Amino acid sequence: MTEAAAELGPVLDLLAAVEAECDRLREDGRRDAEETRAGAREQAAALVASARARADSERAVSAARARTRAGAEAAGLLEDAARRAAGLRELAERRIPAYVSRVVAMVQAAGAGEPARVGGRETP
Repeated sequence: MTEAAAELGPVLDLLAAVEAECDRLREDGRRDAEETRAGAREQAAALVASARARADSERAVSAARARTRAGAEAAGLLEDAARRAAGLRELAERRIPAYVSRVVAMVQAAGAGEPARVGGRETP
């Protein structure tokens, strides 16, 4: 057996060296894979943070646009209300003289004891 051991010794030594090299390569591969995973995690975290920042920015822009639209709509409604109010004031100003004449005629008629006639109609 010693002769077999002597013949196999150098082959086994070579295999041991190959096995050690395989172990080193496996460890290097494991380390590289972990570094790659860590880098991918960092990159993913950066992408998520960037997306969140963009989303926050877009929400702020969208909210500002909505406030601008709401302000413009409110201003339009106020302008419309002011126009309607002006129209009602104008209508009231045009009608007041006729109402005043009618009231004066009714008062005068009541003082004279006769029915008042306003606009061709008899009023009580």
